[in-house]
Amino acid sequence: MIKILMIGKPGGNLVRTYEWHIKALNEDKKNRFSVECIHNMKGNVDISKFDVFWFYAKAFHPDLYNKIKKIRPEAFFICGPNILLDKPDIGPSDEWDFWYVNHCNPNIHLDQVDFYSNHVKKFLNKQTAAKAKTLDKCIKLDESLYDSNCEKTFDCLLYSKKRRYDHSFEDFRLSLIELLEKNNISFCEVAAGKFGSYKREDYFSLLNKSKIMVNLSLDECPGILNY
Repeated sequence: MIKILMIGKPGGNLVRTYEWHIKALNEDKKNRFSVECIHNMKGNVDISKFDVFWFYAKAFHPDLYNKIKKIRPEAFFICGPNILLDKPDIGPSDEWDFWYVNHCNPNIHLDQVDFYSNHVKKFLNKQTAAKAKTLDKCIKLDESLYDSNCEKTFDCLLYSKKRRYDHSFEDFRLSLIELLEKNNISFCEVAAGKFGSYKREDYFSLLNKSKIMVNLSLDECPGILNY
């Protein structure tokens, strides 16, 4: 059995995928894995009993990584899939980012999709870039939410989500709406994040009624809902 210690528990919605990965591995039908979360453990942690150290998100201190790496250099180290650069077009933008791209050397660097992985490889050190892989989405979609026979009442669904670093979002959104209206293209809109809120059921209802969906989020990769 492979024993894994999860490190770097993220906040917000990402904590769900973190917990789902732990649950999925611990419920492996072939009983191949045993996973513990360091953030649920009290007192001194015996790292000698683990085969794999999985640093899941940008939520751990480099000193912890370096300490474990020094004590257990023969162990297997995984980083990701949520080691995301805040400014993926520019590269490392803070002290943590510079440490990771220049000094961290895991056995595997994980990202969620090929697009993002290929985009940021140029910023990673050569050793880490060579070990970059993508992790397929481990999601079971509720097919009952999708109705292939639903009448299409809209040409286009706009999925609007403003990122904190997207300073041209409002101008781009308004220009797109103007273009749709000018060409008599019917549309509806779902607003997410700080820009607005919506119910999951309403999103799927509009998705079923639309011919296409346009994602306006300046994002390193699409959200789980879009998958």
